[in-house]
Amino acid sequence: MKPPCIACNNVHLLRKYSGVTDYEYGVNYRPVDFLRCPECGLLMQDSLPSFDNISSFSRRVIEVI
Repeated sequence: MKPPCIACNNVHLLRKYSGVTDYEYGVNYRPVDFLRCPECGLLMQDSLPSFDNISSFSRRVIEVI
């Protein structure tokens, strides 16, 4: 089940990209999809990472920079 739009709460999101991996920073996270909201135009990641995963991304990005 797709999540609602985090900006306008619309539930009719369209899959824009599938199976995207992070090539810029090399973050070791599973491939994700991106959904577009036809109401407000937001492009959002599906599924969103947990707070624990986000903190590990920061450390990896800092090492790259």
